[in-house]
Amino acid sequence: MKSKTNTPVVVKEKFKVGWDNLPARAQIPLRDAIVQACGWRSITSFYNKLNGVHKITPLEIGVIETHFKVYGINPWTGLPFFDENF
Repeated sequence: MKSKTNTPVVVKEKFKVGWDNLPARAQIPLRDAIVQACGWRSITSFYNKLNGVHKITPLEIGVIETHFKVYGINPWTGLPFFDENF
């Protein structure tokens, strides 16, 4: 069975896990910051990437990780971020 995207499996399957573990009050500001930093044209693009509909590029992975670090959450596991374990 072919995947709909070529996003690395860990990113495709785990981004939603990290997102769901963010505090609700942080989700909208973080979403908006990621959309702006990645140059996505709409919020729909964010949710398509979050749900694995569209590919997340290596550059976008770096942006997502950088923005999640501000909140102390690993975007792929949802666990607290520690430099030595990221």
